[in-house]
Amino acid sequence: EVADVLEFMRETRWCLVWVPRGEVVRRLVDADKDERGNVLLASASEIIEDSRSVLDVIEHPELQQVRRAALEVARAIEAELNMAAQSLAASCLSDVINTKFGMSFAQAQKRFAVDDPMKIPWIRFREATVLLLVAEALENYWHDKGDPVPARFSRHASAHSVSEEQYNRENALAGMLLLTAFLMEADLLA
Repeated sequence: EVADVLEFMRETRWCLVWVPRGEVVRRLVDADKDERGNVLLASASEIIEDSRSVLDVIEHPELQQVRRAALEVARAIEAELNMAAQSLAASCLSDVINTKFGMSFAQAQKRFAVDDPMKIPWIRFREATVLLLVAEALENYWHDKGDPVPARFSRHASAHSVSEEQYNRENALAGMLLLTAFLMEADLLA
């Protein structure tokens, strides 16, 4: 099952580490590919509730401002301000990478990328999976070079495009999931 969930996360770029609760993960993984988005959207209130629960236990002083911003991402999604939520989630990821980890996006992408989290020590699986999904969300997008706007959540596309392909409720929730897990792992690492 772990391999199936990992493959699901890599296909969708939805981080299912720390949140959401197991029953939501099961519904998502069991859904047909064409229905996954609908299941994610139908689970929004549970995802937000679970994200708040995780964000509430983040203790490191240097993460408190971005933790509060992540809670605002949740409030924005509840208010159906999905573009604002997604944009803020992308900015929070940027802040943690650049300020807290002290890395450029290229450095983070290289350092966080793991070919196969199933082949690393089990104790690092959760951390490696979250960092891998962060690395994938850092995928470059160059509008001026003719790159198509990515459909999956992308920090770079969120920062450098305003399109329906990138900005939507599904990606706002994906940004919330990834940000919550990344902050929790950053708190544990700190």
